[in-house]
Amino acid sequence: MAKLRILQKAWDPAWAHLNSGPGEHFVFFLARHYPTPEGYVLVADEALLVGSGDVTFADPEWVVSAAALTSAINRALGSGRCLIEAHNHGAERPRFSFWDRAGLAEVVPYIHESIPGCPYGALVTGASEIYGELFDAHGGLAFDLISAVGQQLRILSADAGVPKSETADFDRQLRWLTTTGQRDLARLRFVVGGTGGTGAHAALGLAYLGARRFVLMDPDCADRTSLHRLSTARAGDAGKSKVALAAAAIQAVAPSAEVHILQSRVEDPAALAEAKMADVLVGCFDNDGARAIWNELAVGYQIPLLDFGVGIHVDADGAVREAGGRIAWVLPEGPCLRCMRQIDRREVRDVLRSKTDRIMHQALGYVTGHRAPEASVYALNAAVVNLGLTELTLWLSGVRAPEPFIEYDALGFTRPRAGQWLTPVSYTRNPRCIVCATAGVGDKLRLEARYGHLHDVA
Repeated sequence: MAKLRILQKAWDPAWAHLNSGPGEHFVFFLARHYPTPEGYVLVADEALLVGSGDVTFADPEWVVSAAALTSAINRALGSGRCLIEAHNHGAERPRFSFWDRAGLAEVVPYIHESIPGCPYGALVTGASEIYGELFDAHGGLAFDLISAVGQQLRILSADAGVPKSETADFDRQLRWLTTTGQRDLARLRFVVGGTGGTGAHAALGLAYLGARRFVLMDPDCADRTSLHRLSTARAGDAGKSKVALAAAAIQAVAPSAEVHILQSRVEDPAALAEAKMADVLVGCFDNDGARAIWNELAVGYQIPLLDFGVGIHVDADGAVREAGGRIAWVLPEGPCLRCMRQIDRREVRDVLRSKTDRIMHQALGYVTGHRAPEASVYALNAAVVNLGLTELTLWLSGVRAPEPFIEYDALGFTRPRAGQWLTPVSYTRNPRCIVCATAGVGDKLRLEARYGHLHDVA
């Protein structure tokens, strides 16, 4: 499997250049690559536009000058990235020509020798889609998914595998989501972290909207006190794992859906490996430890993250003082959850202690235990999640860019009028943010090594 994610800042100028006039035009993308157990993920964050003076027509093919190729190789070497070449064809469903194949047979070994340890990608663009292949030491394979990610998410590769009949089933929402957005939704891999009160709504809501590829992770089982807030549960489901309940609910709505479940914490190596292959991360956590890990993951691997938070504040006398929630988007080039002040560092420290360390600190009186279970209400969870899913559909359809942060106040006690308030809040990336400083570094984060201590056995 191979996926290519092109950041909008690189894609927009590249697409304009590739369609700038008659003849073939060329672009080299600089991309970071992350090997996973399933294959490669590549993230292209810069486009090198090849000028017309470096492209000649030598009948029957267009050729990039040796100087332009050498310059691109040197830029890749100097930045620790790999190269992806792209050029345009006029066909509606583009594929490499005979002459393209002949050229690749020569250039691929040269690139591998020039940039050791890096795969090489080649793309050909058509009127409305892209075809591409990735070449490593073992040969070549077609990209499974090529997307442009930013203020809108667009799948650029062919939409094979999404039955038109299934798309037609959503006729009533196509005017909102658009045909393209509906098909894209079915092709994206959503990795949902946490399938409790908010996560159950998110997973099931995505299935109803038309998502068909899921990875669900949660270590917990349902108990009698959680059944009333799990939209995926029924009477008698106490004791069953929350991910199994969510998977069954999804497949009841969409029998063809691909659902992979992990009854594990998000920092488990298997969970981290799955998350790296996500097209969209959906965070539904009840603690900032897991939230902080996914915030790092989203920024480091440039994966869009939609994060939910819901809370009810009850005074010691039992009076409800605050209730509501928020939705936050972490997108490439945008602020992260730390920039938005949504990460409590003290809670992160307490939650992410190893088992051995926690027992030692409890014995010394430094840790009094985990916080008590918080109040949780089905309707409030549903309200916040559905606001987020609405933003997701707008992001896919391109009607407008998603709001990076929306605050939902169900009570409005501190506002001019008590009632339900929905407020967009503006945040910008903090230039001193230690998380945003790691944008795009990928495996250099060493997440597995940094959080491996959480699996100590006391």
